[in-house]
Amino acid sequence: VALRLQGASPQDAQPIPSAGRGAPLPLSLAQQRLWFLTQMEGASEAYHISGAVRLRGPLDTGALRRALLTIVQRHETLRTRYTQVDGQPRQVIAPQAVLDLREHVLAEGQDAAALLEAHAAETFDLENGLPLRLLLARRGADDHLLQVVMHHIAADGWSIGVLLGEFG
Repeated sequence: VALRLQGASPQDAQPIPSAGRGAPLPLSLAQQRLWFLTQMEGASEAYHISGAVRLRGPLDTGALRRALLTIVQRHETLRTRYTQVDGQPRQVIAPQAVLDLREHVLAEGQDAAALLEAHAAETFDLENGLPLRLLLARRGADDHLLQVVMHHIAADGWSIGVLLGEFG
């Protein structure tokens, strides 16, 4: 390969064509492994990635929803279902973003950590649902917790940071 690249100029480079999104796409090797494990073991929280941020001050929940919806629209992996087509696992990317943002008002004395743990532990239905779930827990008028839970088939630990950075 190195010999073929010697003497090549940037003008010789061919653009990489975009993959069409009209048909289901094959899974990457890492996605295939996680899909296979899910098929063998069943849905499990072992492959969930979770992070939360505390939001203090007045919160415009409409603006929050629009910001999160924009992020989901921007990242195809957050709009992808994983299903079988002709016996093979495939990615099916939704053309439009859908947001699963649950809102919960914490009762007086309710344990926020337990609520976040329960939300993070809920299993994903990768065939029928998306690999992203969000929870907005209201602790007070100006105190909220926003939790992001993603399935590892669509994200890694680094992805939570990217998502929260874009959100910020």
